[in-house]
Amino acid sequence: MDQQGLDRIKTIAEDICKREECRLYDLEFAGQGKQRVLRVFIDKECKNGVSLEDCSNVSQGLSLQLDVEDLVPGENYNLEVSSPGLNRKLIEPWHFQTAVEKNVRVWFKRPLLDILDATEFEEALSELEEKWKKCRRIESVLLAAEAEKIELKTDGHVVSIPYGEIEKAQVFVNLFETTKPGANNKNKRQKKKKR
Repeated sequence: MDQQGLDRIKTIAEDICKREECRLYDLEFAGQGKQRVLRVFIDKECKNGVSLEDCSNVSQGLSLQLDVEDLVPGENYNLEVSSPGLNRKLIEPWHFQTAVEKNVRVWFKRPLLDILDATEFEEALSELEEKWKKCRRIESVLLAAEAEKIELKTDGHVVSIPYGEIEKAQVFVNLFETTKPGANNKNKRQKKKKR
């Protein structure tokens, strides 16, 4: 599918999501032949997030509109409408803004040391230089997401990364971690030992 077709589908999906009090998070068209899939990810600004009913309503509305306009070339394809999930991809600046104060994984296009302005880290640079020389990924709490950059905390230092330097990013939720990041797990370990 060409970019013009995807842009038209995106516009339709945004309108339908707005009607259903959701918002379009992302969409992708993948596969070939009978394995083609149009995946539409929707989000909702509420405590409970996206419901099955939201997904169903958006799916029905979008399916009908796509059939009327015949926007997907070829015959067979599957339409999947879902939440972006816990470990959601972060692409647009507003995606990052919704993930502030959450754990994220960020991959860079080049080593971190090449991205950073050395003047910000004059004192710490000597101890960090070796570690950051080849570092192209950070797992950290996202402190801020502004119009042009994000801020992460690593090794006790806040680093600013322009969006243009980010190769990919996602929220990272460790389902096996039962305490908040940085919390003391000492009591939990003692309870396990008694059993």
